[in-house]
Amino acid sequence: MPITSEGRHTIAVHATDVAGNTADLELPLLLDKTRPVIAFFESGTQLDTTQRTDFAREARVEIRVTDNLPNVTWSARLDTADYTSQSPIAADGPHTVSVHAVDEAGNTSDAEVRILVDRTGPVIVFAENNVVLDTTKRNDFSHLPPIEIRVTDALLTPSFAAKLDDAPYTSLTPVPEGFHAVTVHPRHR
Repeated sequence: MPITSEGRHTIAVHATDVAGNTADLELPLLLDKTRPVIAFFESGTQLDTTQRTDFAREARVEIRVTDNLPNVTWSARLDTADYTSQSPIAADGPHTVSVHAVDEAGNTSDAEVRILVDRTGPVIVFAENNVVLDTTKRNDFSHLPPIEIRVTDALLTPSFAAKLDDAPYTSLTPVPEGFHAVTVHPRHR
C-alpha cells in the first residue's frame, strides 16, 4: 500500500521463518513534498515581493516562514550581511532582504524583498539667472523674473508641484508684477 499522506509514518515489519524464529523492525519515515512558504512584513503589512517598497524612515522587515510540518530552519541576509527578522534597517539606500528556508525533509524555498530607505528629504532651490535666491528674505526684482525651481534628492528623482500664490506655476515662467509667493511640494517617484 503506497504512503500518500504527508507527515511522519512508521513501516513495521514482523517476520517469522519456517523454524518459528521471529524478527521485528520498524522504519520511521517522513513524507513531505511541500516547500516552506516565506513572507515579508513591515509594521504588520505584508510586503509585495514583485516591487520595491519605499520608506521615509528606518524599516524593520519581519520574516515569517511557515511549513506544513514543524522543524523548518531559515537564514536571512540584508544585502551581503546576515539579517535578523525585525532588526532596524536605517542606512539610506536600496536594500534587499533575502531568505533561504529548508524543512526537515530537505524541501527548500528562496525569496527576497526589495526596499528603499530614504530618510533625507529633497532639496529645493530657487534661482533666477543662475543665481540662487535667499528664501529667508523677500527677493526684489526690477524686471519680471523667470524663477527656476531645482528639486534634487540623494536617492530618487523627485517630481514636484509648484504654485505662484494659489495658482499652478511652471519653473522659468516670468513672475508678474506685485508681491507673490512661490511654494513647492516635492513628490518622490
